[in-house]
Amino acid sequence: LLLLACAGFYWRYYYIDLTIPTAALPPLQSEQVEVNSATEQETAAQATPEQLAALQDDNDWQQANRINTLQSYQYYLNRWPEGRYFLSASAALKVLSDDEIAWQMALKEGTTEAYQAYLSDKPDGLYQQRALQRLALLLKHSQQNQKLKDLLTLADDYYYQQKNYVDALYYYQQAAELGSELAQFQLGQLYSLAQGTAQNERVATQWYQQAAKQGHAQAQFKLAYRYSKGVGVGQDHQQAIYWYQQAAEQGVLVAQYNLAYIYAQGQVTGRDYLKAAYWYQQAALQGDADAQNNLGKLYENGQGVEQNITKAKSLYRQAAAQGHQVAKINLSLISQ
Repeated sequence: LLLLACAGFYWRYYYIDLTIPTAALPPLQSEQVEVNSATEQETAAQATPEQLAALQDDNDWQQANRINTLQSYQYYLNRWPEGRYFLSASAALKVLSDDEIAWQMALKEGTTEAYQAYLSDKPDGLYQQRALQRLALLLKHSQQNQKLKDLLTLADDYYYQQKNYVDALYYYQQAAELGSELAQFQLGQLYSLAQGTAQNERVATQWYQQAAKQGHAQAQFKLAYRYSKGVGVGQDHQQAIYWYQQAAEQGVLVAQYNLAYIYAQGQVTGRDYLKAAYWYQQAALQGDADAQNNLGKLYENGQGVEQNITKAKSLYRQAAAQGHQVAKINLSLISQ
């Protein structure tokens, strides 16, 4: 009993003695934040307007510097025209502005030399990564273009020099699949003429179409003709007129004449002598005797153009000089 009593005494003694009073504990974190906030508010309340402005100036500069764009520095300069960091902001703005101008010039030129010059002149420029990416793409395109050139050279040699249509077909196919409109047109020719392969008008039309869509003028004419006659594709006069127009605008004489003839006859579109005269004129200027004769008839009759007998005679003479028999007859009749 005595031992138990003593143990209880010492336990109570040390318990009471070692317990830290609540008043002596340090403040919790939230309490510390409240104290700091209160201290800042008290400091701000005691600060002068000049000190507050300087503090805001510092904050705006840090934000502009962190964002690091033309807009962020311009915003700072607009807000603080006499700020403590005016010179630093102006310098940063000039660096970024010069960088932007250099990048836009490189983009405009779009050449390997332009991007390399940007990388060299602006080692810390914002567009370094983009310039490297553009260079990689240009290198890839350059390699592809060289491969395409080599394939076309080889294919042309087999086709024109050696008359080896089988090998020409193979290499034109390789070039066509890389997007060459020249090779696509040649494949159309090979399949249409059964050179190096069995004749296949449907496949020929498909290759002509691919080349035509890339702007190959002769392919556009071939495709127009096929639509007008239904060769290798369903007959479609509207598509024929569309592709004749595309080829005619690129100066394909036969396309110009055919388009004029369609408008003059009016079987597909209804007669349109104004358009017929225009396209006969384009073909006539290239020396086509049929176009010269037909345009002369339009001038003689005043169809699509103002009637002009003198002009009609001149056109008949031009066609007749090329041996056009109908033009000779028209000239003799109009001269009576």
